[in-house]
Amino acid sequence: MRRRLSVALLLVSWPMMHADPTRLEAEDAGPTKTALDATKCLELGFTEALLCATCDRVKDIVGDEALTNECLNCCTTPPEATASGGTARYQFARLVLDRRIQSAFESVNAFVNDYAVDFEQLEVDHGPGALPQLLLYESEDDVEGPYSERIRIDKWPTDVIVEYLKENLRAP
Repeated sequence: MRRRLSVALLLVSWPMMHADPTRLEAEDAGPTKTALDATKCLELGFTEALLCATCDRVKDIVGDEALTNECLNCCTTPPEATASGGTARYQFARLVLDRRIQSAFESVNAFVNDYAVDFEQLEVDHGPGALPQLLLYESEDDVEGPYSERIRIDKWPTDVIVEYLKENLRAP
């Protein structure tokens, strides 16, 4: 149980979380889906910001049905995901990082060198002293104004950065 929980905590602690999540029942989770209260979920090692998409990763990586069900009982789905049928929330993103320390963040460096060009809606901005972070905008017109959301990605694996942008950036 302890190993299972450690793996789950690692998976759900990735900052793949949206602000202001709304607890919704997952229609496709089957009859075992019963929402647990926040206290019980915290005892199990899941935060209120746990996204149901992360539970799918738990299932794929760990393969433990009981753990997956616990995860599904504590997860949230962003309102935009259920309303639009997808999770793409942002029109434009800016990856801000300091060029001088970029190589110190191996996964971010790999993303910038190998994958950033694949995202038309992504701009890489080398700001002095900036730790790797994504600035997300709901509209391309908002780029000069305040961002909609800011997420630090300095500890994210490369594949998580790619997956997050694929899921959250609208197609051009």
